[in-house]
Formats: sequence, C-alpha cells, structure tokens
Amino acid sequence: MRRKAKNRINEIAKAAIICFGQTGYLRTQMSYVAQKAGVSTGTLYLYAANKEALFHLAVLATTNADLTALEQPVSPPGFEKTVEIIQSNIQRLAKWPQLDALLDAHREPSDEELRQALLELYDLQSTNREAIWMIDRCSIDVPELDVLAKANMRGRVFDMFKQLIHLIDQDLEHKRSEIETRTSARLILETIAWSSMHRHRETPLHQLGHTQEDEVQIRHAAINCAIALFHTPSGASESVQQ
Repeated sequence: MRRKAKNRINEIAKAAIICFGQTGYLRTQMSYVAQKAGVSTGTLYLYAANKEALFHLAVLATTNADLTALEQPVSPPGFEKTVEIIQSNIQRLAKWPQLDALLDAHREPSDEELRQALLELYDLQSTNREAIWMIDRCSIDVPELDVLAKANMRGRVFDMFKQLIHLIDQDLEHKRSEIETRTSARLILETIAWSSMHRHRETPLHQLGHTQEDEVQIRHAAINCAIALFHTPSGASESVQQ
C-alpha cells in the first residue's frame, strides 16, 4: 500500500496553484499537476478525488489553511462552496485603505499620496501573485470567478483609478475624455500588475531584474510611471481633437 508523505499535500496544492494559474480550470489535467508535483497520477488521487477537489485544495492553500488536517483524499464540497471561499479570501485581501482614503477626501491627491497608495497595491499584488494568477486565469473558464474578479479585484481597482483621474482633472480646463480616462486607468493598472506580478512569469531570457536591489529599483520605476500616467498636460485632449 502506498504511504502518504507528511508534507506532500502542501506540495501538491502548490503545484495545483501553478498549473491552474497557467492553463486555467478546463485545460488543467490531473496528470499535469502530478508531473509538476513530482508524483505519479495514481499518487495524486490519494490526496484529491478529482480535478474539482484538486482546485478546492488549491483554493484552500491560498487561504493558508492547514491542509494536513484535511481528510484525504479531499472530496469536492461543490463548486459553489469553493467559490464562496474564494470570495471570502478576496474580501480579506482586497483592502486598500490608502486608495480608499484618497477617494474619500474628494480632492486632488498629491504625488506622495498617490505613491503610498500605489505602493500598497503593488506590495499586495506581489505577495499574492500566484493566487491572483490562478483566480484570474480560471475566471476565463468559470463565469462566477469572472464576476468576482470584476467586482472585487481588477475591476474594482480600475474603477478606483478612474475616480482618482477625475479628481486630478477636476480643476483643468481641458479634461480627459471618457475613453482617455479609461485608457489611462487601464495603463496604470497594467503598469502595476506587470511590474509586481506578470514579469515574474517571463522566461529567464526576458526576465527583468535578478537581485534584491533590482527589485527595489523596478518597484520605484513602476510607481513613478504610474504616477505620471495619472497626470496629463492641460490642453492635451484639445490637441488630439484638432
């Protein structure tokens, strides 16, 4: 009889997070996760009854749950329950008090205030990037996750950035059009997302930064670029229309 290694369920959950984050829910196969975890597919079934159970296990891992205390193989509790756990975890993590404070002030924020709010978001995304990748990629296959992402993750931040741009533009004679505002907000979002998360998925040939000092400089440069995107020269919209 095959025996279970004490820490293997954590290794399998880690592998599952990576695989679901790369290929999504529908395309991920049990054999892919087994290979990533360094076990046979048969061994994988000692820990998760099926793919739905494996996804549930991966979700639990993102909440820092004690996976070794679970009855194994883990059985799927129903996809609705898994989505509820994801929603609860998003609500726990997706808190940006400094961004909220800027919007509550109803005035144009200073660059230093923008910097601190963006650093708050950058660090949260960097720390939780593997969980974010998994939910973001699986949202393509699972409509319930797409709704959560729009309401509480990238969609919510996008809306907050649009509101900040309106505050910055409010005293300008020539304000950005709606499409310019949406484009600026999306570019800011992508600047933070790429630098804090997505660049880490690039191949070594294209990888930017290899040392801790590099990380500090990338973080600094990304925040400076994002702040610049919040601003637009007076009359910019008028010159585009001409």
